[in-house]
Order: sequence, then C-alpha cells, then structure tokens
Amino acid sequence: MEILANGNILIKKDFLSKEECQTITKWMNDFNYADLPKHEVTFWQKRLIRNDDTTTLPGYEKSFDDVNVILNNIKKRTLEVLKTYEENDWELKELNCIKMWNGSHPFPERENQHIEMFYHTDNQELNGYGREVFWGAVIYPNSNYLGGQIHYPKYNFKYKPEEGSVVFHRGNVRHGVLAMIEGNRYSLASTIYKKD
Repeated sequence: MEILANGNILIKKDFLSKEECQTITKWMNDFNYADLPKHEVTFWQKRLIRNDDTTTLPGYEKSFDDVNVILNNIKKRTLEVLKTYEENDWELKELNCIKMWNGSHPFPERENQHIEMFYHTDNQELNGYGREVFWGAVIYPNSNYLGGQIHYPKYNFKYKPEEGSVVFHRGNVRHGVLAMIEGNRYSLASTIYKKD
C-alpha cells in the first residue's frame, strides 16, 4: 500500500481482481440509469445507485442480484485492507455506485467548469449519519476513460485511478473529481466509521 500526504491518503493497487473489475464495469455499464427517478439529492441526478435505495423502486427490485455477493466481499476486504494500516473496529456504510461522464456535473453554470464533482470533505457536518467519518474509500473497477482524476488540493496531488485500485482518504481531507473528457468513470465509494 502506498502511504501519501503524511498518512492522510492511502492507495492500494490490485485491490479488485480482473474478474471483479469486468463484472462490476459491465453491470454498471449495462444498468438502466435512464428510467431511474432523479435522486433526492439533486447533485446526483441519475448518476448514483445503491442497493438499499434502488431495489425499492418498481422494476429495479432485482437490479443488484448479479453483483451483491461481489459487493459484500468488497466491503469486507476494504475494511481488512484499512486494518493493515490502522487497526480499529471499523464499520463501512453501503457502497455508492457512481457513474460520471463528460458533462455529467449537473450544475456547470454554478461550479468550476474543470470539475465533475465539487470539492468536499466526507466528514461534513451534514453527512447524513450524525457520526464522525474517519475515512472515505473509493474503489475503481475501470480506468478506460480520460480525465476524472481524484484531486486533493491541499497536497497538490491528483490520482488517475488505476483499474482495480482503492483509495482511502481521511474524513477531513478535501477532495473532488476533475472533469471527465471521454468515456465513463465508474466507482464504488463509501465512508468508514468507528463501530461505537
């Protein structure tokens, strides 16, 4: 595992197997985003799918059936990898399956034109759980696109995700996603808490 920015950013390459990458990428590529209702958080539009939310929608009840076993294994392994760096009784929230493409940012007129996701910290006051986020984790099943680097401005560090890698960043580390140029960027993102 690469340890960067004084231990505030961690990168583990080859976290996913080739087969996992292919299965998840194909599933996210073939997913019917068009018929999804717009997400309650306007920023996400039709770019975010989650098991708990999506499978309660008519017509999407079985939409995660082909990948649930893989996603559950990935969640367990994510915590195992983090424990090799920082031992704790960690808890990972549900995986957010996110699709981004050139121009997918819903508010280009309000935001910087050179980003696909606004700069933020995962440990925001209104993170929806009322608990401290210790780490954010982003897993990348594909890399066959241009642009879309995750950017950490404080450390002047940009990472062009490699297929199969996972990136951890501390909950208070500001980050965003640079503009997509070509192709689809798929990622699995979550936040990590202490179990108390």
